[in-house]
Amino acid sequence: MKKHIFLTGEIQTGKSTAISKAVELLGITPGGFRTKGTHNQTDGSSDVMLYPAEKTPEDGRIIAHRSPTGKTIFPETFNTFGPLYLKRPAELILMDELGYMESSAEEFQKAVFETLDGKIPVLGVLRNKNTPFLDAIRRRDDIIIITITKQNRNFIPEKIVYFMNGIRQGKA
Repeated sequence: MKKHIFLTGEIQTGKSTAISKAVELLGITPGGFRTKGTHNQTDGSSDVMLYPAEKTPEDGRIIAHRSPTGKTIFPETFNTFGPLYLKRPAELILMDELGYMESSAEEFQKAVFETLDGKIPVLGVLRNKNTPFLDAIRRRDDIIIITITKQNRNFIPEKIVYFMNGIRQGKA
């Protein structure tokens, strides 16, 4: 039985926006996490934040620092805070988004799979990249993957609500 929905697609197609609109239409406060890049600093650097789904990036922790010379990833932030955000009680868990930066965060990956094996539905984003972690999620038979594009993005929130209502009623 399908019980989780993941969006995938190119960068800037509206995946996170579609998730936010679907959550609003569902009328629930989700658990889980979100990620968001901060605005560039004057030196050209920026941070990527991991934060609780119902809060704002300012309430989060830095998972990566981008500078003109490269990117530094902090797997310990994923391993420490990701599992905490996933274990909070909720009727829907967000994972917005899962990507390549988690590749060396084994505790975080374990928490993701434990969450997917649980009873609470998950709504998330899978980065359009191939890694062993992301590919293992894609191979699961309990998820629906929806590819979002600029052409279909306006219809996706309602589609998510339709599937989520079916999942909650045991009909998906």
